Parts: sequence; structure tokens; C-alpha cells
Amino acid sequence: MATSPYSGPDIPYTEYKGRQFLSWVTQDNLEAMQNFELKDGDVVTIGYPKTGTHWIRKIVRQILHEKTERCDEDVDFGLEHTYPGRLPCHVELLDVAPPRLIHTFLSRDLAPPGLARPSKKIKVLVLMRNPKDVCTSYYHWSHQVNYLKTPESWETFLADFLEGNVQRGSYYDHVLGWWEMKEDPHFLFIKYEDLKKTMFSTVKKIAAFLNKTLSDEEVEFVVKSCSFETPIEPGEKLARIKRKGVVGDWKNYFTEPQSEVFDNRFKKTFEGSGLEFEFE
Repeated sequence: MATSPYSGPDIPYTEYKGRQFLSWVTQDNLEAMQNFELKDGDVVTIGYPKTGTHWIRKIVRQILHEKTERCDEDVDFGLEHTYPGRLPCHVELLDVAPPRLIHTFLSRDLAPPGLARPSKKIKVLVLMRNPKDVCTSYYHWSHQVNYLKTPESWETFLADFLEGNVQRGSYYDHVLGWWEMKEDPHFLFIKYEDLKKTMFSTVKKIAAFLNKTLSDEEVEFVVKSCSFETPIEPGEKLARIKRKGVVGDWKNYFTEPQSEVFDNRFKKTFEGSGLEFEFE
């Protein structure tokens, strides 16, 4: 079991507006989001847990800060978090000059107004992944770390995931809330499946969105540095988080009836929205 500097197995989640949050996301932090101000030049990455959020942050850091050198992880600003020995991230960010690279797992209804309805010159990248693979990855992650509640069984975890009774609440509400901004030019929506299958062109799209001009050689370097297939140095955060990173691993765990239940929920939530995923 992986250990965490943030909490232990007996520390309860934070409960806020009917949702569960890890202990380092306090109620004060969540309430402070309504007063947090975005600045021109900010770059924000958004994702539900286990959608590849550390991966997209690594790619964005590489594009923004490095072109010819390996980009190791720098200070990580999880907007709603308070890390051990530090001030709340939203407080630390007040003294950081833009462009600030910010990440959040927040759903749109809990996000700062300037992020939920942007008016300043910011760039927002939303990473999405099909719910069956998210659920599968989340289930395994809940067994690997000591700061998530260990599921009683696969069946109970599926039910909890569908009902939003997991840390961070409903996957479906989270994705649909942000997807409502798909026509807003502040936003770029990226699918995990596209990153896996067409990483070169997807990285090029991300760079263009961030107004960064990269040659094909520089794009290739980002791909090589950030690919799931590239060996990760021991001690890097991604080394602790990475499991398989494949598309379609859900087929090794879902029964046919369980798959049908997820299909029906997906259709009920996203029908007419234009959102579709590859599931294998």
C-alpha cells in the first residue's frame, strides 16, 4: 500500500455540499474559491480523479517551460488543496506572477466564478476520460493508497461511483458541468483516449491553444518525455500514480450487465450534448 504525507486511513473525508473531499481539501478552502481571482495569463488544468490529470499537467509544463530539456515536476498548485507545511494553495498563488499553472479537480459549480465563467485572458484545459476506465482506475487506486476509503467490493464501488458516493462526488455531474463550456474559446477539451492514440497531434493542438510555437521535433520531444511508455524516474509522482494507462482495461472487470448499466447512465446524462468517448 502506498503511503501519503497528507493523511492516514482513519482521517475522515471533508463533507461539503453533499460531496466527499480528501482531508487536505478543507471547508475553508472550498468556501474561499468563490473569492479567488484568476489573472490574465493563467493556465488552468481541470479533471475528475483518474482521468489522467498528472499526465496533462506534465505535458502542459513541458510545453510552457521546456522545449529541449526533460521537464521534472515543479511546484504543484492544486487550487483547493493545503499541502503539509505550506499555506493553502489559493493563498500561495496570490504572490505568484502569471502565467500561473493551476490545477483543480473542482466541479464547475464549486469553481471560482472567474473560472466557471471566464472573462479574463486565461487558458483552461479540461481532460476527460470514458467513465468505465475511470471507475476501474479509481477502484484500484482506492486499494493502493491509504487516504481513500477502501471499497468493500467491486460491486459496491460500481454502485457508489454511479451515485457519486466517492471522493469528489459524481463523475457525470463533473464532466457535464464543464462540457457546457465547450463553445467558450477559453476552453480546450481533451480526451484521454486521444492522448493515448494520437499523442503527437493532440500535443500539437495543446501547444497551439497555449499560443506556443513548437517545431515537429519539439513536439516529438514532448511526446517522448511525457509518454506513458517512456520509463519514469523512481520517485517521480507519476511513477506512484501510473498503473496501466490503457484504454479499455474496464473490459477485464465489468460484467455485461454492469457494462449495460454504465451505458444507460452515459446515455441518460450526455444524450444530446455531443459528447462521446471511445471505450476500447
